[in-house]
Amino acid sequence: MEQNTKQHCIIYFYGWGGGPHSKGLLVVQNNFTNARVVYFEYNQRNPINNYSELHQQISQLLSEYKKNLVIGNSLGGYWANYFAEEFQLPCILINPSLHPQLTLGKYKVHQNYLNNYKPSTFAHNTNKKLFLSLRDTVLDNKATEQAMQDVQSITWVDEEHAILDYGFLVSEVDEWMKG
Repeated sequence: MEQNTKQHCIIYFYGWGGGPHSKGLLVVQNNFTNARVVYFEYNQRNPINNYSELHQQISQLLSEYKKNLVIGNSLGGYWANYFAEEFQLPCILINPSLHPQLTLGKYKVHQNYLNNYKPSTFAHNTNKKLFLSLRDTVLDNKATEQAMQDVQSITWVDEEHAILDYGFLVSEVDEWMKG
């Protein structure tokens, strides 16, 4: 049995339509080979089973690694925030969709499925860094900024919703790895 020599685990939640090809995930995987980088396939349309399934998978990871970080981009920001709150984990949120039950309708997600998204909470864990795009036309990032006033930091990047340059993320994860 191979022994796990990595002490850091980065849990990455990709956004709507994302997966192993997601640019942010690839940047983290390519720049942090000395950490275990994990992403989960999850049902983006109907989240009803995601809560228990992801909880179980994350609980397992937390028992295996000394230091854990959650990153979420867009819809993945909802999941990253949800589990950062639940497990009190440090978190990096990038243009998070804090209310997918309100924002996913434009992707023709049925209202019954949208109703399965639980409301976001923000006040229990302030160990979060928030990155918002100045030119986001997908989400109302001003409202996100207002909702998340208690985070560790809020940084505005000169990008659209679909981030092209993830240099800021590399810097933040590098800082976390050294901390």
